[in-house]
Amino acid sequence: MIAWKRNALLIAAGLALALGLCEGGLRLAQISYPYFHAPDPYRGYALSPGVEGWYTNENRAYIRVNSLGMRDREHSVQKPTENFRVAVLGDSFTEAFQVDREKTFWSVLESELADCPTLSNKTPEVLNFGVGGYGTAQELLTLRHQVWQFDPDLILLAFFSGNDVRNNSKKLQGDNRIPYFIFEGGRLTLDAGFRDTAWYRSRTSWKGRTGFWILNYFRTAQVLKRAWNLAWSDATAQGAVPDNVNTIEAGLDDTTFRESVNPDWKMAWHITGALISQMNREVKEKSKRFFVSTITSGIQVHPDKKIRKEFKKKMQVKNLFYPGERLEALGMKQGFPMLSLAPPFQAYADQKRVFLHGFGDNLGIGHWNERGHGLGGRLMANFICEKL
Repeated sequence: MIAWKRNALLIAAGLALALGLCEGGLRLAQISYPYFHAPDPYRGYALSPGVEGWYTNENRAYIRVNSLGMRDREHSVQKPTENFRVAVLGDSFTEAFQVDREKTFWSVLESELADCPTLSNKTPEVLNFGVGGYGTAQELLTLRHQVWQFDPDLILLAFFSGNDVRNNSKKLQGDNRIPYFIFEGGRLTLDAGFRDTAWYRSRTSWKGRTGFWILNYFRTAQVLKRAWNLAWSDATAQGAVPDNVNTIEAGLDDTTFRESVNPDWKMAWHITGALISQMNREVKEKSKRFFVSTITSGIQVHPDKKIRKEFKKKMQVKNLFYPGERLEALGMKQGFPMLSLAPPFQAYADQKRVFLHGFGDNLGIGHWNERGHGLGGRLMANFICEKL
């Protein structure tokens, strides 16, 4: 019995030593695959406070989520009296995991606003509330349940037409793990049925919370989970993409470049317009300012005019600027300033012959690179300064 206990202790000590060495080696090698997101009772999921690690999709950047659940530096909840606060709502373009924090458009925006004459007696402070995968519905809920405690002076909605319209439609999105707004009796009504799904219940159970904690703080667990995910994705990849998918970039919707072509898309646009209008009303009720800026898709600002022309012909698209023009019309009707970035981005790409989307061998697709973020931040700052 004594020998058995001694052997068990030796085995346990050996395993602990091996895991410790593995964990230390992974940290020295700067290898990590944390889960940056966790379940949220209002939005389905949100950034997990305090999580940090390397992000390696598209580009490599070290990501820190602050103690308040924002991909940003630390901010006080109470606004300093000398500050002019801008709260930015958006999806993965705003979350901006692909670039260092200092290079994001919202960091550039803050820096550029420091030279705005209208704010000569105020210090600009930009807070980033962007979360990857969010549509306007989750952004409205973020405004209600997270943003207002910071007492911002201006709300900036960064709208990505590449998938935000689809994200706002329960029928088109087809994901039961997130909230939606639907029309009932002609009024927007929250559908928070995700809370009743097995997915949400399992991830908010003590087992689920423990699993998230282990994955976020132990690199060894992250690597094992990553290997499992890669093996599973390789096994299921064949035949996973339908033959009728017709897009230049996976995950984006070319339909948004056309006027509504079927009832489902008409309703998706209707819900999207209603959500933005509702956000505008709620902001104005608090005597704050509400601005909207579109985020570009890679094809809209591709520096090769021939490729843009071929895309339009193939997809039977007349106007790559249609989403922005539609939102500009909404802004005129509802009384909020709207900046469409696609035209100036395209002009810049044509003039400089540069890509504003993509990294490495994947230029022209994906998220903004550092050049795209820099241009976006400068244009937004100029627009806000002019309109204040």
